[in-house]
Amino acid sequence: MNTRLNTYAWLIRREFWENRAAWILPAVIGGLILIIAIFGHIQSDNIPPVTSPEQLRAAGPMLFGGVTSVFLVVMSIYSSWYLLDCLFAERKDRSILFWKSLPVTDAATVLSKLAMALIAIPLVYVAAADVTMLGVAFVLSVRAGSRLAPALWNPATWLQFQVFSLYAIVTLALWFLPFSGWLLLASAWAKRAVALWAILLPAAACVLEIKLVGSNYLATALKTHMGGYFPAAFFGQDHFTGRMPFGSDPHVAPTSIWEFIDPVGLLANPETWIAVALGAAFVYGAIILRSRATEI
Repeated sequence: MNTRLNTYAWLIRREFWENRAAWILPAVIGGLILIIAIFGHIQSDNIPPVTSPEQLRAAGPMLFGGVTSVFLVVMSIYSSWYLLDCLFAERKDRSILFWKSLPVTDAATVLSKLAMALIAIPLVYVAAADVTMLGVAFVLSVRAGSRLAPALWNPATWLQFQVFSLYAIVTLALWFLPFSGWLLLASAWAKRAVALWAILLPAAACVLEIKLVGSNYLATALKTHMGGYFPAAFFGQDHFTGRMPFGSDPHVAPTSIWEFIDPVGLLANPETWIAVALGAAFVYGAIILRSRATEI
């Protein structure tokens, strides 16, 4: 067991060595956000004092949520690109011949790349977001003084964001495993224009279903699943009990992260396990193709 864990640990290290953008890109994004916080225009006189419990509960998450969303968007794009490129690149540069000579199975190689995209890269982005939020909180506390400091240095808010980040990493990996597995499969199969093949084949399948069968089940299923993550993994508005304390915005907000996440609902949803099964089939296909692959 320890030997297998050590193997995967070294394979993950290999991925970071070969893909330095996995940690350089979030570092650059964090630096840019800090520069904006330091040199951005802030009129402290126009910032209302954050004193009530409702304001303390909402101001910090609103700011941290904005910072985290930037990292989340970039992470999603980079992880998708990484999955498309990881198995294709080693065939293109012929490094696959070297790696196949080592005592590492194709399954371990493919699974390590999947873990890199779904676990390791998101953890790096979460760490970068945490460091960035600490820096932003310090800068804004200095620039805005006591008007924002109580909201930015709330231990409960920080804890909730760590729980939310870890929950999002795990649930996103499960829910979107079919798409991740498909990108891996395309990377293991295509000889050129991997992104184009990854998009065109599902699109062609949807068109053929409409033309030949007269139904639109595949396209509807893809669209529904892509947009079904938040309803499946989180509670809806009817579950929330609070309201935003600033201005007249009528949107409700959860009193804590514990009222927002819904792990039981996600795990009890059959669509989650159908997605896992389908994604596992795609990953298995990528392993088979990688075992037969040579240089391009």
